[in-house]
Amino acid sequence: MVSPCLRLLLNQIEIEGDTSSGGGMTRLSQMIKDEIPGTYVLSVKLGSSSLIDFLNSYLMPINQQIETVCQMVHSDPNLSNGFHLIGISQAGLFVRALAQRCPPKVLGSVISIGGPQQGVYGLPQCPNATANPFCQYIRRALSKFAYTDFIQSKFTQAQYWHDPLNEAVYKDRSQFLADINQEKKRLEQSVDIICLPSSQTVNVTYRNNLLTADNLVLVRFLHDTIVIPGASEWFGFYRPGSADTLYDTKESSQYKTDSLGLRTLDKQGRLHLIPLPGNHLQFSDEWFRDVIIKVFLNGRTYT
Repeated sequence: MVSPCLRLLLNQIEIEGDTSSGGGMTRLSQMIKDEIPGTYVLSVKLGSSSLIDFLNSYLMPINQQIETVCQMVHSDPNLSNGFHLIGISQAGLFVRALAQRCPPKVLGSVISIGGPQQGVYGLPQCPNATANPFCQYIRRALSKFAYTDFIQSKFTQAQYWHDPLNEAVYKDRSQFLADINQEKKRLEQSVDIICLPSSQTVNVTYRNNLLTADNLVLVRFLHDTIVIPGASEWFGFYRPGSADTLYDTKESSQYKTDSLGLRTLDKQGRLHLIPLPGNHLQFSDEWFRDVIIKVFLNGRTYT
């Protein structure tokens, strides 16, 4: 009997997490295979062992991670006709970057579960830093060093540190997030760009690539104490000059200017903002099966 994968080339899926070998990622991969028989699932590992994978998820520059995964998926014959992307936690940001920089022949759903799309400005477990002197002190201390070349090149989390009190420094010095979020004022001449009214330049390729996705799915945990602020999971963030007042998705520059195609995706019914009660990554197998697999993964074939 010919397997469904060979007969129909069912959903090809690439899935990423902070460490792909964790029990949670293995369980989610198996759930996808059980729900959609014949599905090929690639769980990305950035190293030859679980320890190296773990260390690379925190110490390998994100741009290098994206390039490594890009080469990995494009050299995998099982993914040659297209795939979905699923990222858990910080990988929810990374898979969106992968879609913008290294899209497949056919891009299905790009799914971020708890991914900090606008970065972070705060320590885990310090959601109300302005009311906690220690958290506030640490946050300011981190900002003092986060944008140095050494820290930006050595620590993954620094590359999506977003200081709303120093937006100009963030946009100028951020080696990853400001670029992927279309906030850099200068791009290489070889990059196809357009200019926004603010004189900010936009990488058209990033926008066009993301617009090829069937869906952009952003899951936000409403009581998140790990991603600070939790609004970042939906492209919200602190207002420039403020460390406590937030703006929402539609107030973000990425939505208002449509520099990433968010407004277009929304108008076409392809931007999905999904709220979940509870803290970071608190979701059930039933929710993942019913909301993610059945709605956004099932149905698309790659032939």
